[in-house]
Formats: sequence, C-alpha cells, structure tokens
Amino acid sequence: MQQGSRVLLTGFGPFRHYRLNPSEQMAAHFNGLEIGGSTIEGRVLPVSYRGCRAVADEIRRNPPQAVVMLGLRATHRRIGLERIAVNIADGRFPDETGDRAENRVLDPTGPDGIFATLPIHTIHNALSTGGFSSHISNSAGTYVCNALFYHVVRVAGEFQIPAGFVHIPAMKHNWSEDRLWEAVRVILETVAIRVKSTL
Repeated sequence: MQQGSRVLLTGFGPFRHYRLNPSEQMAAHFNGLEIGGSTIEGRVLPVSYRGCRAVADEIRRNPPQAVVMLGLRATHRRIGLERIAVNIADGRFPDETGDRAENRVLDPTGPDGIFATLPIHTIHNALSTGGFSSHISNSAGTYVCNALFYHVVRVAGEFQIPAGFVHIPAMKHNWSEDRLWEAVRVILETVAIRVKSTL
C-alpha cells in the first residue's frame, strides 16, 4: 500500500439539547489511529449548513482516500447506513448559527440526489457478522447531516473517493460507548479494505 493513505472521519459537535454528541466522541476517539493500513483523521464539525460546504471545499484542496461521515439519530436503535443525499435543506430547527433552512436548494447546479459511494452493503454485512444492528436507510433527512452528505459526496466523486454518511444511535438501550467504538471500528476497517484495493 502507498504511504499516506488517509480516511477522513467526521462527527458533529453538540446541538440543541444533545450536549454530548456520540458522533463527536467517535471522531475524537479514532483521530490519529491506524486502521487497516490507513490513518484516521477525526474531525469534529459544527452543526452548520455553511460549515458543510467548507468541509467539501477542504476535501477538494486536500482529498483523502475515503470519507466516513457520522451523525446522531437519537430516535433510532440501529446504525443507519445512508444510501442517498438529496439536494434540499429544510430543517425544523435552525443550525447552531441560527440559520433555519426552509425548502432551500443546497446547490442549484447539482443533481436532485447523489448516492453514497461507500460499500454500504459490505459494511452492513460486516456489522451484522460482528453482532451490531444496522440497516440501509433511504433517507438522511433534510437537516445538516444531509447537507454535509450531499456536498461531500459530490466533491468526493470528482476524485473517485468512496464517501458516505452513517447515522449512529444515542448511547442508551444496548449501545454503550465501548460498543459504539467497536461498531465504528468495523465500519472503518471495511472502508480501509476498499481503500487498500484501489491503491
């Protein structure tokens, strides 16, 4: 494998009444670790529509070999592997800057939807084998998670970089912090195998 293979792992900081965001914890935990021959670059992002576009611009300037984006979906008990991002922002709540999007097109020059390029079926199978509950989701919503997903996957496509979004559950029910770490490690290991096969 070529030296310098890098997987960008993003999470979001606190938002609304979720003062401790598990996606933030995952990004911080894996930052700097080597998994499957790739170095993980963990980044914690603001819950901001403008910030989503800024991340995509950074990827264009310094593309990694893959991008895994994490976000919290506290009402779900399974990990959600998102299939498609849609070209719309329409949130019930404003982002952390006070920007409330209502039926806003994310990119007037972009397609209506963009599919994830992570191997989501392979990831789903690997999670199931490891005993982690997951599903392939056909809606990432229309809030900041979807906005990040859309902008990043569009830019990643310019470089043929696998990229996608994963919703993780809150740390309750049968999801402890350690168990989430283990599940995210499975995801990263699966992505690292894909990276290795393309280098």
